Amino acid sequence: MHNLSSTLYPEKEQESGSINAKEFTEVTIHSPSCSIYHPPQNLSKRHHLAIPDQSEMHPNHDQEEESSCKHHDDLEEKEMRVSAMELLYESKVGRVFVKGARFGMRFCGVLLVITALALLTLNFGFYFAVILPMMNTQWWTYCFHLVFGVYMTISVFFNYIQCIRINPGTTPKEWIHSLGVGDLESFKKSPKTIPGKTWSKWCGRCQQPKPMRAHHCHICDTCVLKMDHHCPWLNNCVGLQNHKYFLSFSVFLAVASIYQFFMIGFGLVGVYTPDPLLFEMWDWWALIEMILSGLVGITMFIFSSWHIYLVLTNQTSIELQFNKDKADGDNPFDVGILQNIQQVFGLLSPQPSVLCWIRLLLLPNAQKSHLDGVIYPTNQRENV
Repeated sequence: MHNLSSTLYPEKEQESGSINAKEFTEVTIHSPSCSIYHPPQNLSKRHHLAIPDQSEMHPNHDQEEESSCKHHDDLEEKEMRVSAMELLYESKVGRVFVKGARFGMRFCGVLLVITALALLTLNFGFYFAVILPMMNTQWWTYCFHLVFGVYMTISVFFNYIQCIRINPGTTPKEWIHSLGVGDLESFKKSPKTIPGKTWSKWCGRCQQPKPMRAHHCHICDTCVLKMDHHCPWLNNCVGLQNHKYFLSFSVFLAVASIYQFFMIGFGLVGVYTPDPLLFEMWDWWALIEMILSGLVGITMFIFSSWHIYLVLTNQTSIELQFNKDKADGDNPFDVGILQNIQQVFGLLSPQPSVLCWIRLLLLPNAQKSHLDGVIYPTNQRENV
């Protein structure tokens, strides 16, 4: 048995001798192997660390005591990190720091977008200004490379600009207004649980309910529907309404970069160069373009392959981490490959034809997702 000493400062002494969690300012528990500190009363409820159960405070065996203390240590470490973050947000200095960091990230995002647009313009401009004029091939081959280059240029720029300007989706105001007082209180107190997975239904930063699969972005300072991640190269979040553009941009940029890598390589070795002296004028620049295209092509190929897997399995990068923590790894939102794709790229018709799929996947289009961001089909008995 370990010695238990506590310092209590209650506003009103309890006749039973028990401690009221709302009437103390500090409790310090000392044991041979662990200690637990509870913050003062003037902090909000969410800052308090969990008060250990009486059965855990008085273990009957050494093994139970060791296990209990280990549990408390892990809980203390985890919740102190949360408490520190919440304190940072609620203090005046912390708010200034967070706002400054958010402004810095947004400003850096603007610079990265300008840099990306400049690099894309130079890259495709080099193709049309240098590579195509040097091609010594038949006219139909030249026309093919010209049309393919125009198609890739339009696809890359269209999807990139759409990624930047399209709002990924935020919590619908109509949905919030449709909730009753009882629903709001329920959202604050209890999570929404899908078998093996628990989601918070309340955003502490926005102080409002959030739909299933939504997460708060600390850079955009809002809850994003079906959030995947915040991309600094877009200065925007990737979510429900712009995930299709992000995936299309990644795929088209990977294909265009690998294509240009081989086109420049063929030009450097003289496969289709009519005048070697003309290409020597661009020798070093062509080599730099070739290396840059190769690196971008490999990187975007890996990145786009990863997101294709996420789309086919109807997951986001955040949700994948939840599913990994589950014993069975089950994903309740996986409703089949075709339906998973349609949820991201939009639903053209209940039974889309081949032409519909071509338009949906290969041609620039502004088709939005048919989901509202609140209710999602699942492979369970009920939608959530």
